[in-house]
Parts: sequence; C-alpha cells; structure tokens
Amino acid sequence: MFSPAITLVASILSGGTGEPLSTRPFKFNKIIREEGALTVKPPGLGDTSGENNAAKLLVVMWLSIVLSGVFMGARLVGKMMKKKGLWWDDYILIISWAALIPTAILIIVLVSTLGHGKHVWDKSWLTPEQVSRSILMDQVAGSCLILSVFLSKTSFALTMHRVTKKHPKVRVAVWVAIVIMNLLTAVILFVQWLGCTPPAKLWKPWLEGKCFEVNAVLVLHLVTGGESHSLVE
Repeated sequence: MFSPAITLVASILSGGTGEPLSTRPFKFNKIIREEGALTVKPPGLGDTSGENNAAKLLVVMWLSIVLSGVFMGARLVGKMMKKKGLWWDDYILIISWAALIPTAILIIVLVSTLGHGKHVWDKSWLTPEQVSRSILMDQVAGSCLILSVFLSKTSFALTMHRVTKKHPKVRVAVWVAIVIMNLLTAVILFVQWLGCTPPAKLWKPWLEGKCFEVNAVLVLHLVTGGESHSLVE
C-alpha cells in the first residue's frame, strides 16, 4: 500500500540523485577534508547557494504519511464496521505506517538544524560533529524507510495468503516471497550499518578504515528493490 509513496520519499531523501541513502556517507570520503568540512563543488556548476529541496522533501514526506494513513484508516474502519477482527496483515501494516513517523521527525530536525535539502558543497559551515550527526540521522531515517517498505509488502503478501485458501500452490509461493523479502531486508540493513570497518566510519567517514564499494551497495539496492517488486507484484 505504501511502497510507491515511500519510494518517492526515498528518492527525495537521496538528494534527487537516485542514490540510496546508505551509499551517501561513502561519498563523503572524497569531499571531506581532514577537519570534516564539506567544501568540494563539482566543476562547471554555477551559483547553487539558492537551491534547496527542503520544502519539497517535507511536503512529500508528510503527504506520504497522511495519504497512506487515510487509506489504512479506511481499511481498518471498514473492517470494524463489518465486525471483522484485525489479522496479522493489518497489524504489520500499522507497524509499517508507524515506521514513517520517526523518519519524518528526523527529516524535520535535519532540515531545521543541519541544512538538509541543500547541496553538500553549500554546507561548508557544518562542523565535523554536525556532519557525523547528519549522516547518522540519515542512516536511521533510511533504515526506517526500508523497514516500512518491506513491512508493507509483507502485509500485502499475508493478505494474499489469507484470500487464497483454495489455492495451496499460490499460498506456498506467497510464503516463499515473504521469506525472501525479509531475508533481503536483513541483508540490506546489515550492509547499511555494518558496511564499514570500523562501523563508526559510516557516520565519521574521515576515520581510517574501509567500506563497501559504492557500486556494490547500489547494485544491492537495485536488486533488492526489483526482486521485492517482482515477488509481490
């Protein structure tokens, strides 16, 4: 139910580049000086100081929450009016929607205090501590979005399982999809949080250490996203 809206939010969060959140901290290795200031601007660009996607980000985020909440509420109210009890798919859907709330809160904090929505080279005023905090909050927001996406797909799969009682082969296929989707979720969260050695290098990219290659992370996101869509839809 929530996947298209959440995918759009994830795209906005990536800064319009189409890159998943979890790949962004790795790129800071190339644009952070030893003291952690963001200063490097790609050549050939004009004045970008006035460009800011903060308002767009907030609008899309809250529209996603409100619209998906309306559809979910209508579903739950309809069940209650028909005196049908809630099932696992309903509870998981509620959790999926609730996972968007901390994301929205983190985005508000990032926009209001850390210049989220601007180009990184236009935020040279950020201190190393602020850079680290911004990356860490980005990661948490991204993780909540990932959980919301996969939980909503799991909810839909369970609904399919419930309404296909007369089709045992379909029910088996649905369970296979559920298992694969949740394994993919575990893998992508593992890479997102433990993709660097030491792990703290993820939100402090100037530390000595190693991280997964950006291309490898991008491929993982593309594979997991495409696979989950093909399994459920």
